[in-house]
Amino acid sequence: MLKKTLLSAAMLLALTACGDKLTGEKQANAAEEAYRQMAQYSDVVMSRSLATSPIFNKVSFSVDDYQKGAQEATATRKMTLDLNPIYFDGHFEKPIVVTLKDYINYADALEKEKKIARVETTFDVDNALFTEIGLTPEETKEVKELISHFRANTDFYQDDKTVQSFEITPISIENKGEGIQYQGFHLTGEYNRKELNADKLLIASTGSFDSAQLTIKDNEETIILNPFKGDMKVDKDGNVASKTTPIEINYSGRFQSGKFVIENIEFNGTKLSYDNTINNFLGEQRISANNIKIEGSGLPQSVEFDSLNANINTQKKGELYNTQTEFSAKPRTDFLEVFGHIPNLKINEIKFIFTFNNASADAIRAVNTLQFALNPQARTIVDSTVLENMDQIVVAGLSDIVKNKSDLTLDLAVDTQSGKATAKAHLALDKEATIDKAQIENALANDNIEMLMELFAQNGVAIADIVIPESLVQATGMAPMAEQMAGPYVKKENGNYIVHLEYNKGHATINGLPL
Repeated sequence: MLKKTLLSAAMLLALTACGDKLTGEKQANAAEEAYRQMAQYSDVVMSRSLATSPIFNKVSFSVDDYQKGAQEATATRKMTLDLNPIYFDGHFEKPIVVTLKDYINYADALEKEKKIARVETTFDVDNALFTEIGLTPEETKEVKELISHFRANTDFYQDDKTVQSFEITPISIENKGEGIQYQGFHLTGEYNRKELNADKLLIASTGSFDSAQLTIKDNEETIILNPFKGDMKVDKDGNVASKTTPIEINYSGRFQSGKFVIENIEFNGTKLSYDNTINNFLGEQRISANNIKIEGSGLPQSVEFDSLNANINTQKKGELYNTQTEFSAKPRTDFLEVFGHIPNLKINEIKFIFTFNNASADAIRAVNTLQFALNPQARTIVDSTVLENMDQIVVAGLSDIVKNKSDLTLDLAVDTQSGKATAKAHLALDKEATIDKAQIENALANDNIEMLMELFAQNGVAIADIVIPESLVQATGMAPMAEQMAGPYVKKENGNYIVHLEYNKGHATINGLPL
């Protein structure tokens, strides 16, 4: 939970405003205007950006108090996090409140620095959060101590430049042989206030961060995250580039020790623009962890990857969306032999691609909710209001999938030194599909997940092809077993094992033979 607390607090960075030669009452008024503009913009940006995650139902900012003096002011902002309890085993049915206490300095002396004001922010979290997750008073005190080290500063310049920083001051907490020592974290960002646009969310800006050494230990083990840095740049067209320096984690325990190293993590975005309808970004996003090495006293050899990659490309056509998600891994060493005891099968690359076409906004929301809506256990841990809302999302989305003939494509490829195996599947609804809202509502209202699945099974069509080179099977030493298991449903053709599956409204064939 500490990670969640740190993350929630780190997302509370202030956001912007104001400008010309200012002193006295004029500067005080300009500072208040800038501060309130910052709060209003923060409300819009945070509520929209955090809405990209389904764990949030709603996020809002409010200024509860602003006490203005001649040279300075104090204010309190509250960030209300309405979490989706279904992601937290039924917890957090009531919103969590994060308090931001601001000191706004607009002394005449700031004129020499061409600043309108400087806002210094500290953070506090509602005790309800700690009670909800079952922390003891002592544990609550420790987490509160951690949060007390969080700081944010915002400088508003007269030429519309805004410089923001977030920092974690050095932390040292020890209790009965357990402890956290963190030498600190600093994040800085800069942008022009005139370019702020709540509809875009992304604006031209630059940023960098610096994380010092973090040590976590108990009586059994010690984990050390070594210092690393990173930077980011966003241009006016929504192109994003970010990269870190090497990241290294060292582990030492009573019986084992190890090291995990990543040369860098890169994030790149191409023509990203925020879409208010789906609460997410259009465009292409790519993240790569490069030159990864895992060493451990319990491993016979190191495990290395050239890269681990994830790409998401979402485009809008009319009122519908096409989304392609791709995951890939490029091992450098034979990790199957290390972890799976499978020799002679060196993998060059594993790639999985998931494509969702002709999807409405409701359909996308339904897909994100289905894993819980179709889970009988998950349906028992939330109250009736949450359950009803979840079912409404699913009903609207599944109905749109039927109406718009949305389809899914799955593509898996495993490239090895002994050949490349592929599996491709295309799933859709029959053009004459007859599912309607009433049928979906009836299935969900009766918690009859089997009925819902049967509705789609009786109206679905699918084609799948699996191709595995004979040389790949032979490399595993499992060729005799594969021959026995194959039977009539697997063809051997041009040195490959081939499986072709067709499914049409409840009837399936494999290589032309009925199941």
